[in-house]
Amino acid sequence: MTLFLCGEKSLSRSMILRACQFCMRHAETIDQITPSSVKVVPDSSSYTYGSIWSTIYRVYCLLTLPDGETDEIQMDDVLDLGRKANVKEAVDKLYGVLGLLPVRLSTRILPDYTLTSEHVYCHFATAILHAFPNLDALFSWCCYSPGSELPSWVPNWSTPYGRNHLYWLKQCRASGSKPAQWHVPDTNQSLHCRGFVFDTIRGMSGSLSETNSSTWSGLPPHFEPSPKTESCQCKTTSDLTAALRRTLVQNLTYPGDELYARSTLDICWVPADLLRDRTGHLSLITNKIRDVMSSPCWVPFQRFRDANASFPIFGFSFRDFFPAISFHSQGSDTAHKAGPPESSSKLPRINIDVPRELDGNDGLVMKRTTLALQGRRLITTTNGYLGTAPEAALEGDFLAILYGCSYPVVVRPSGDSYLLIGESYIDGVMGGELEEARERGKFEEIEFKLC
Repeated sequence: MTLFLCGEKSLSRSMILRACQFCMRHAETIDQITPSSVKVVPDSSSYTYGSIWSTIYRVYCLLTLPDGETDEIQMDDVLDLGRKANVKEAVDKLYGVLGLLPVRLSTRILPDYTLTSEHVYCHFATAILHAFPNLDALFSWCCYSPGSELPSWVPNWSTPYGRNHLYWLKQCRASGSKPAQWHVPDTNQSLHCRGFVFDTIRGMSGSLSETNSSTWSGLPPHFEPSPKTESCQCKTTSDLTAALRRTLVQNLTYPGDELYARSTLDICWVPADLLRDRTGHLSLITNKIRDVMSSPCWVPFQRFRDANASFPIFGFSFRDFFPAISFHSQGSDTAHKAGPPESSSKLPRINIDVPRELDGNDGLVMKRTTLALQGRRLITTTNGYLGTAPEAALEGDFLAILYGCSYPVVVRPSGDSYLLIGESYIDGVMGGELEEARERGKFEEIEFKLC
């Protein structure tokens, strides 16, 4: 039995775990009553979950590590703890947690403090590839940064990683049954792997962090719709709405998940000017969606929606997918039954009859959405797909399936090589749907040289 000493008190591991579980369940309430004088180390997700959550979660992960060898899932918790640790030497982000890593990985690493952090990080990336059969064990930590001295396929453990839900994407099967095919030359500077390009990014929204920044200047001009762009993979409005519903949470669901039937698209669209209104109209809205607006996720979510209101999604705007609010002389609010303005799409307009009253579960779905969109953009593709991509992605970047990787990736041509921008969720290809088309020869298999 492990005991932790705090002054004259002794705390068992189970006592601390129960305290962590309680704090994580009630993080929003605790954060609201915690004095501002209590400083919490900032984290990229702090404004989403409440500032105490990420700190408590790190303690929880450390205490739940098994006494025996860790597996690949638990390895992610260890690496995340190392990445967030305060160290004097950058190499200790990895060396400091070697004893907690799976033996098949840790035995490939011999600490050497004469080496640069770049050399150590490159060697560690190669060790992960040798220790685990799938590329996503490595790619799930890659975050493209222009000007970095590291290759784009090598994670930089000294910098924050601002995206979530990677564990869920690793459960997908985008590359089908094809095993990973890769090799690393002796220079350790490039990774050669096989796969195919299946699409390009056509349009992008602002990311959650961009739209919550004081420097946000609005969406860039978008390409004029073309027949190719308008050939959406979804054949009906309901199919397109369902695709957006899944995309906003990267189709994150659990067995028996009571939130599965809920959707962020049920949350009424509240115009920004109405939120600034002090004539009493705002209270009418608040009464209807109180449990949603009281969440700390409401402000970043609402700013994201408002900033991307005109983002085009195959003939519709992003705003068209949410129920609107209108006011009657009696002061009550109902859905705008007239629907959104006439759309240029040939699909029928999206109409929502009556917005239901929202509750705490809708707030939880909104939290999932803000977590999924953190560090990511909504994207549309040339071939008519809808999905998400890292905020470092650009229009014209390629979407590729790399064999042995559970999810599609965004890559950017760079001379005779490619830069790995990061993971992507593309609705309609995450379960290996492109495998049959690849076998028919629709896509050309190539070797990607990632630099």
